[in-house]
Amino acid sequence: MIWKNVELFNVCDIEQRVDGAVRLYRFSNDARTAFANSHEISALSTGNMTTGCEIRFVGRSANILLSSQGCDGRVEVYRGDFLRSVEHLQAGIVKCVELRANDNMDKQFPTDYKGRFSPNVWRVVFDHDCQIMIHDIQPLSEIRPPHADEVPNKKIIAYGSSITHSACAVLYTNSYVHTMAKALNADVLCKGMGGNCFIQKPVADYVIQEDWDVALLELGINMLDCYPVSVFEERATYLIENILKQNKPVVLISNFTSFRSLPTDPLRQVNDDYVACLEKIYQRFACDHLFYIRGQDIVTDWEYLCSDLLHPSPYGHVEMGRKIAKILREDFKIL
Repeated sequence: MIWKNVELFNVCDIEQRVDGAVRLYRFSNDARTAFANSHEISALSTGNMTTGCEIRFVGRSANILLSSQGCDGRVEVYRGDFLRSVEHLQAGIVKCVELRANDNMDKQFPTDYKGRFSPNVWRVVFDHDCQIMIHDIQPLSEIRPPHADEVPNKKIIAYGSSITHSACAVLYTNSYVHTMAKALNADVLCKGMGGNCFIQKPVADYVIQEDWDVALLELGINMLDCYPVSVFEERATYLIENILKQNKPVVLISNFTSFRSLPTDPLRQVNDDYVACLEKIYQRFACDHLFYIRGQDIVTDWEYLCSDLLHPSPYGHVEMGRKIAKILREDFKIL
């Protein structure tokens, strides 16, 4: 989406308030309506998070006025793939994020450098667990949206739980999906939903119709303690059957190793049933553009996890992303 001569990436809708501030949405209105009407109340707030939304532009300098609503927030500022700063936002307080060209990069950096992003592209990346508002974009020099050859030419849409949402990665861009995408020279449309990956039909419909080249679906862990496996099977079947109609690569990931995998956990069998169910659906729709990764083959060491034995640690995110990228590139021949 192009707005005020910048690209709003991973944004499907915007809403302008009476004070001029702009609210970004990474899910469609139909999906957000499903969140609002759901008995899973927290789905609405999670679905409204701006996790993974980005402001992108090319130009020497600009001021970006931002605030975080309801809680403190954070944005990561990049030039291409090079981290420039991490900016902390106090809840409800408008902050001016000053973007200025860096003499070292502009004067000394190799002009023939070819990376995933051009270093001329400013990226203001909205972090995990917050909702960021844009109050203004003030160019101090000419700015424009990035050209196609300045950004990755392939996009991976990632739908899943808080693990896909980047929980515990410390920096959002250190998550397993971003580590994977960087290794594959791809972009990420993050549609992770912490605690709320329930595969409702309007959400599935939105994920299916978005603009993507590869779909990564991490399914199951959020549903197993509140839905019988039959509901999971029905919803996952709908998503997988219909997303395959796009004739593009679709990668399924079953539940990663977690405390649910332990023999002492009361839902161990349910966890196993969910994994078996996803494998059954994979076998049912087997085709040349459907792929399956067993989550327990990715998280092979308990040290990948935080002390809750569920979410990956920063180390775990990186190791998981590298493993998945290797499988997609070398085994599946994707990207």
